[in-house]
Amino acid sequence: EALLAQDLPQEEYEIIVVDNRSTDQTIDRVRRYPVRLLEEPVRSSYAARNTGVRAARGSVLAFTDADCRPYPQWLSASVRAITNGAECVGGRIEHQVSNPDNPWERHTMLFFFDQKTYVENGWATTANLVVTRERFDRVGCFRVEESGSDKEWGLQASAQGALWCYSEEAAV
Repeated sequence: EALLAQDLPQEEYEIIVVDNRSTDQTIDRVRRYPVRLLEEPVRSSYAARNTGVRAARGSVLAFTDADCRPYPQWLSASVRAITNGAECVGGRIEHQVSNPDNPWERHTMLFFFDQKTYVENGWATTANLVVTRERFDRVGCFRVEESGSDKEWGLQASAQGALWCYSEEAAV
């Protein structure tokens, strides 16, 4: 629903959801919406992202996760940054803590997904990454085998001279 509520006209972007062997009725829920639903047999978020990239038709690729809710201006703010010269945009990630007494949630909120610092160091987490198709194709697909492939991908893009931008407005 958050992806369908973007402040861009819906004909200007496509939504691709890639399910990779979920067991929680995700497929049935997603079929209720006007999105392209693809299946990826390999249980890896990076395999799912690569499948989505291969199917995407746009010149800009936007990545987020099933547990993220992009704000309505997420895509428009990211596209604006790209129009202004960026090739890779990492937007703000806000944490919503369901149980403030849980030490892991507090730790995660304090120390993980510091997207601004990540972008300053030449990469962004795919919970909130927007990149030109041209730059993505130059770097290539995410490595499927391990967690952290978004960091590896971003650092490869940076080594190739990618222009990064952190956007506070492109938030999830």
